[in-house]
Amino acid sequence: MAQSSFPFENIDTTETQFSQMFRTLQDGVNGTYGGTELQVSVGTGLAVDVATGQAMVRGHFYISSGTEALALATADATNDRLDVVVLRLDPTANSVVLAVKTGTPAGSPVAPALVQTDAGIYEMALANVLVPATSGVPTTITDRREYMGTRIGLWSDDTRPTEVFPHVGFNTDGGTFEGYDPVADLWGPIGGGGGVTISATAPSDPSDGDLWWDSDDGEMYVYYGADSVWVSAAGPSVAVQSTAPTGYEGQLWLDDTDGSMYVYYTDPGGGSSQWIGAVSRSGGILQVVSTNKTDIFSTSSTSYVDVTDLSLSITPRSTSSKILARVNVVTGHSGGDDVLLRVLRDATPINNHDGEDYYLNIRPSQNDVTADYRQPHGGNFFEHLDSPSSTSTLTYKVQMKTTANTGYVNRTRQDGFYAVSTITLIEVAG
Repeated sequence: MAQSSFPFENIDTTETQFSQMFRTLQDGVNGTYGGTELQVSVGTGLAVDVATGQAMVRGHFYISSGTEALALATADATNDRLDVVVLRLDPTANSVVLAVKTGTPAGSPVAPALVQTDAGIYEMALANVLVPATSGVPTTITDRREYMGTRIGLWSDDTRPTEVFPHVGFNTDGGTFEGYDPVADLWGPIGGGGGVTISATAPSDPSDGDLWWDSDDGEMYVYYGADSVWVSAAGPSVAVQSTAPTGYEGQLWLDDTDGSMYVYYTDPGGGSSQWIGAVSRSGGILQVVSTNKTDIFSTSSTSYVDVTDLSLSITPRSTSSKILARVNVVTGHSGGDDVLLRVLRDATPINNHDGEDYYLNIRPSQNDVTADYRQPHGGNFFEHLDSPSSTSTLTYKVQMKTTANTGYVNRTRQDGFYAVSTITLIEVAG
């Protein structure tokens, strides 16, 4: 196996060996990031100007003491073109010079690839130059300069070093210090994470340890790669929502449909993970709505009709909820006949007697007919625990009919003696 070392006194050192030695320091423009050193700008006519400056290209030093004008090829008649201004190292010619790599005209032009060989031609990009079709001047110039640094490099996403050995630098696009991991073959924030993304939505394709600040909710999260989830940086959090989140060990979830609390648990053997109930609201009261009817209703219909203003709507929070319907109707009748009442959920009668279409069969007492006209039939109370299995708005109402003559709600046979009827709906957690 051949071994070599250099430079030493009285031992020849080749140009390639010097290049290999000095390139391990740092290539790039010698100057301040974003400064004017070797900056490319629009020139006169179809040309660009390159400002004075210095650079190291693959271990070879370059100095320009005056502005250099570089002519561009004639614009295409139909399509735009993207050229690249480069510093070109040519070891055979013993030179580093400015040059323009002319791109190929296209509807969506791309910059030509750089030539970067180990011991031959090596090109360092300074800028992309857009040459519009039929134009006599270039327009958009995109800076591609890489900069030297004493210890820390400076670059953007587009100007990162391409050599496959470790680099450390500050990325001006992401605003983070980053390094190249040759084992994983990727760039990432130093420390395996730490870059903070500020956005309303979680970053796509995150790495283990990445940080995300949710700008909508004002919460900080860290990406836990083992479970592929964003975890609250403040520790296990409470997710308040109607459906279970993905979940991680110790996370809490409050089901906002019924108020139940769950904790995400992994069994000691690691065989399964699941949400388990921490606090259940089953049987608890979720909401109560009520209405009173204070005016009089009457009908002589022998078919069921709605009792006006004796209906009430409710929107269940969960399909598992039950609705406790409590109805009290005060009735009267003009004769000794029946007043029939029933309660419906939307168009469906509920809790009717087996084989019958009514629920309250009220016949007035003899006194009501012949003697005491002030006596009502009384408070006809109805109570039923309904299971609608719905989160749509539901309407519960009372219907009434009479077998003959006239039936009343909220008054007796004799006008002038009144009462109040009520509907109350209670949502009970399932």
